[in-house]
Amino acid sequence: MRFLIIGCGSIGQRHARNLRSLGYDDVLGYDPDEKLLSDVASDGLLTPTHSLEDAYAKKPDVVFVTNPTSLHLGTTRQALAHGCDVFIEKPLSHTLDGLDALVDSADEKGIVSMVGCNMRFHPGPAKVKMLLDSGVIGRVTCARIQSGSYLPEWRPGSDYRKSYSAQKALGGGCILDGIHEIDLARWYVGDVKEVFCFAGQLSDLEMDAEDTAEILFRFDSGAIGE
Repeated sequence: MRFLIIGCGSIGQRHARNLRSLGYDDVLGYDPDEKLLSDVASDGLLTPTHSLEDAYAKKPDVVFVTNPTSLHLGTTRQALAHGCDVFIEKPLSHTLDGLDALVDSADEKGIVSMVGCNMRFHPGPAKVKMLLDSGVIGRVTCARIQSGSYLPEWRPGSDYRKSYSAQKALGGGCILDGIHEIDLARWYVGDVKEVFCFAGQLSDLEMDAEDTAEILFRFDSGAIGE
């Protein structure tokens, strides 16, 4: 199989390493940052392509969408148009606009697609899910999931102010970056009936996206969560 990774930052590089460890050696990469692309290629992780037109001319079977969140929708549409299966890094998009049509298009074409909510595959959360489903603690009436990171130390060696995480226009902010915790809440307790949220840019960090959020859920089961 031939793979194409679009977006060669830290997560794109991790997927390239994973593919290599699984025995796949036909891995293409594209990134508009030519220096980054060259550095990653020099490490032997992938074969660089210098335009998406060139990349798709090589007929990849699977596309990994690992660029900034605001670009996911357009990048995925293009991959579907070329008949490629897709793995999309979380979150699927920074907006709901166009998502229903995207899902319909994948279904119509028989495309294999997945969003990277990898916490579900970690043995820790999986154990919690198993215990909940087996009723060990009884019926869940309330759940609280808390998560936090200090953005300047999140990716050592890079300026957090230039990352998508700090820029609203690129789909940054702690709500979308914290989609793992929202996904786990839903996985653990069930579908959500109502949701309320207070959020804002409250710290002294130099960013224009929200850095703090409190989200309240009412689940279909009647349980509540934060």
